[in-house]
Amino acid sequence: LWSCAGAPILDSKGELLGALCLSGSWEAVHFHTLGMVVMATQAITKQLELQRLLARTNNTRRKLDKVIELLNYGLLFTDTAGRITQINQLAALLLNIKDMPKQEILGTNINDYRPKSEFNLDNLRKTAMEEREFDVDTFRGTLHCSVAVIPAAEDGEGEEVAITLRKAEHIHRMINR
Repeated sequence: LWSCAGAPILDSKGELLGALCLSGSWEAVHFHTLGMVVMATQAITKQLELQRLLARTNNTRRKLDKVIELLNYGLLFTDTAGRITQINQLAALLLNIKDMPKQEILGTNINDYRPKSEFNLDNLRKTAMEEREFDVDTFRGTLHCSVAVIPAAEDGEGEEVAITLRKAEHIHRMINR
């Protein structure tokens, strides 16, 4: 004689994807077997849902990366220590690092691409809760910047600084127009 413990594997909409069945001799049956099978199918269902959400998140990230590249100004994000977490091609061009692969730029400090004076993010964060504009010297000349602080997530982690970059001459031409 045989014993069988089974449970359905469902997708996020409750549709049946399959089943998990554990069969064996009735003499070796333990009363926790069905609970184990049910827990395993729930774990599989949760993992499938996580994979679906990750795919959706990655798709949204790819779209945002495309939008960031389409902007007509340089845009980069840094963490509170000044490490670059995101950058578009125009910002890389303005900072004279367009030939570096993006993966090599990410994680480097914004101060690495400026003359000796330090880019004081702590002061900027204190004064740029709305948005603040200023000029900054780079190895390619003066750039007009706009800085805005992106607040930390609800868990208190991940505060970032968004920095837009435009050539100062571009701003002067806009003002003169």
